[in-house]
Amino acid sequence: MDTKNKSEVLGLDFADTIWREANSFAGGVYDPFAVGFFDKDALPAVLQLSRERFNTNIWVVSKVRESDEEFVRDELERVHFWQQLGIAVPQIRFCREHADKAIICRELGVTHFVDDRPAVLVAMEGVVPVRIKLTLSGLSSKSLAVDCRGIYHAESWAHILRMLLPAPQ
Repeated sequence: MDTKNKSEVLGLDFADTIWREANSFAGGVYDPFAVGFFDKDALPAVLQLSRERFNTNIWVVSKVRESDEEFVRDELERVHFWQQLGIAVPQIRFCREHADKAIICRELGVTHFVDDRPAVLVAMEGVVPVRIKLTLSGLSSKSLAVDCRGIYHAESWAHILRMLLPAPQ
């Protein structure tokens, strides 16, 4: 049975969602990209979500400084992120403020979004029907738990897969 719904669009945050920051301070200035790595479970999970539900309707929506955009693009290219998903042209949008992710999601028709920041997901209320707050083990939550209709909490990519994919029969 084909469970792909072409009208569904998955949006993903970059830092602390598919790519984990090592919270580095270089020269006394916080630099989240000084040290980091792709979460070992994120890439296989996103590939499975692509195959079994979202097809090529997957976007990375990230708040970064303009000077860090090239780094994010290069990291995604380094692991062949887009090629693995069968996406010819990278589907990535950048913004300078977290709240602007909601505007981008409205433009892209995002129906599902995964982020580690509750404030981002709250700002998407009324825009993105399914919002998932991901708190990977070993990372501290950036704020208190959110109790808001439409925000689901996940502690792993396996948990997200259970939420978004039909149970095996």
